[in-house]
Amino acid sequence: MAFSIDWPGWSRGAKTAELALETLKAYRERYRPIAALAGMAREFDAAGRIRIVEDKVGTGSTDFWGIPFAPSTFEQGPMSEADLERGIALLQACWTFFDDVAERVSPEMRKGPRGGGRERDEIIRHAIRTESLDFAKQVGLRETDGAALTPAGLRQHRKAYVEAMRAYNEGRIERRMRSWTLPFLIRHSAFHTLDHAWEMEDKDLTVAAVAYDEDVADRIRELMGRTRFTEQRMFGGVAFLIGGNMAIAASGHGGFLVRGDPARSEDGRAKTGAQPMVMRRRGSTPTLNSGRWPLRLPSCVQASGRFCCCTPGPS
Repeated sequence: MAFSIDWPGWSRGAKTAELALETLKAYRERYRPIAALAGMAREFDAAGRIRIVEDKVGTGSTDFWGIPFAPSTFEQGPMSEADLERGIALLQACWTFFDDVAERVSPEMRKGPRGGGRERDEIIRHAIRTESLDFAKQVGLRETDGAALTPAGLRQHRKAYVEAMRAYNEGRIERRMRSWTLPFLIRHSAFHTLDHAWEMEDKDLTVAAVAYDEDVADRIRELMGRTRFTEQRMFGGVAFLIGGNMAIAASGHGGFLVRGDPARSEDGRAKTGAQPMVMRRRGSTPTLNSGRWPLRLPSCVQASGRFCCCTPGPS
C-alpha cells in the first residue's frame, strides 16, 4: 500500500510495495481534480516527485484488502488549525468528486471476469453507510442507519462529521481514539470515498459504450519508441504516463489528449485547431472540442504543463 501524507485520498494498493508505488504515481493525474476542487491545483502541481518518507508493516487488512488501516508516524497528535482545515477541504473535494461521478455513471456497472460486482447504487450506499456509521463514530458522532442516504441527510451528515472533527481536535470530545488518529481518519475517509468514485468510473458502461480508438493507442505506443512510459486507464480511454505524469492519452470521448508546454499552447492551438481540455463543473471528465491534429507526438509533449485536447486528422 502506498499513500500520500500531504494529499488525503491519493492512495493505491498492489501485490507488492514497488507496484503500489508505481500505481500511486500513475494516479497523480487522476487525483489532480481533487486538488483543483479544493483550490490547491498550483500547490499540487508544484509538489514535485514522490519521496518515500516511511516504510512500515501494515495490519492484516493491508495484506488482505490493500487498505491502510494504521496511521503513519506523521499522523500523530493534535493537528494545527491550518492542517486540519486543509485536510477537511480536501476531504470535502473528495465528496464533491464522488457525488459528480455518482450522477454521471451508468446505474449498471461493468461486471468482473466471473460476473460479480456491485451496481452503482450499491456502491454509493456502501460508501455512505461505512463513513456515517463506522468512521464518524471515531469522533463521537452516532448516526441512525440510513439517515445519510437521502440528499438532505447526506448534507447533514457531512456537516456534522466535519464539526465533530473540529471538536475532537480541540479536545471537546472526551472519548479518544485508540488505534486511529484524526489525521488518519481524514486520510482514510478520503481514500474510501475516492476509491469507490474511481471504481464507479472504471466500471461505467456509459464510457464503455464509447470505447477509445485502439488504432490511436497503438500509434501512440509506436511513436513512444524507447521512451519509458506506463499505461493507465483514464478519461474513459488509456493514458500514457512518463515519470508518473500523463503525457498523452487516447480518449474514450474521441481523439486524444496531449499535455504540452504552456508557453507553446496558444501557438499549437492556432496551428492545429486543438482546444484546451475543459473540466466538468465538478469532476475530471474532459469535454473534447472538435479539432484536427496529425497523429504524431508533438515536441511539446512533456511531463508538465497544462492539458490540450485534440482529435486526430486524417491519416
